[in-house]
Amino acid sequence: MIANPDQARVERESAAAVDRVQKDPRRLAALNRIQTGAACNLRRRWPEHGVMPDQVVLGNGSNELIELLVRSFLRPGDEAVGPTRRSSSTR
Repeated sequence: MIANPDQARVERESAAAVDRVQKDPRRLAALNRIQTGAACNLRRRWPEHGVMPDQVVLGNGSNELIELLVRSFLRPGDEAVGPTRRSSSTR
């Protein structure tokens, strides 16, 4: 039994997405993409949950967000400490 109505909606939408992919496997290539309008829709819904849109930053993956932080807070000549390299983008 699903106690949360939002969870039920997510499960229905997920099942529908699986059905669409099974009917047209070409759709699989786009499953890891957020549609341009999706971020706007998310931002509009946040206030319903007590979160204002200017309190959240969205990015195209963690690497982009890390780069945004570095460019925002470090100046030329500043030094930063981080974990050992984990991906090609942190070389």
